[in-house]
Amino acid sequence: MSELDTFAFRLLDFAVQSIDEGRNDPNPATAIECLREADHAIGILKKSLSEEDIRFFKISLLSVFDTSFARIFEGMYSDAEHSMKEALRHLITARSFFQ
Repeated sequence: MSELDTFAFRLLDFAVQSIDEGRNDPNPATAIECLREADHAIGILKKSLSEEDIRFFKISLLSVFDTSFARIFEGMYSDAEHSMKEALRHLITARSFFQ
């Protein structure tokens, strides 16, 4: 595994863990902070990957780069629970590209 693969995998793993923590946190203030951390990790990944990397294209197709877990949590989507589960599933799929 290359350094980029390891870095990307760790970022995505951190994002998944942060989302899980946020979803399970009973305090909305700290839950949203966890989700913002996940959003930030995804932003770092987007800046780290070359747009010519096939994985960048695949992740873009999954809309991972366009998803804000904090906005989903804040109720910006009509079906927040479904949206959160679907976005998390896409994130886990993206993580598998770097294993």
